[in-house]
Amino acid sequence: YRADGLDSSNAGGKIFHETVELADDATHTFTSRHAANRGIYFLTCTFDVNSHAIFVVNSNSPISILSQAGALVTAGTTNPDIDAKINIWTSSTSTISIKNRLGSTRGFTLMSLNTIT
Repeated sequence: YRADGLDSSNAGGKIFHETVELADDATHTFTSRHAANRGIYFLTCTFDVNSHAIFVVNSNSPISILSQAGALVTAGTTNPDIDAKINIWTSSTSTISIKNRLGSTRGFTLMSLNTIT
């Protein structure tokens, strides 16, 4: 549903939100409701005040990190697998994966604003 009152299956967007707990070196794949390959994502982690990021995924381009409080998040087209980092990558056009390399079990929340199609 659009704010201007027009209804279209090609307009609008979806909000996606999921929280998981990951042991060190564990990976989780978030499956978005729609178009994970397009959107703005917010990632938080229970590590410290520097363990969050805002990033953009645009089609099959690499993830672009817009903002992060520290340098704890790293992104790639495949798993960067860098120690002492939160590693994120797109697994396909409908999934985003993270790997916890922070040294201990942590909680992760991923939220998105993305398109329907």
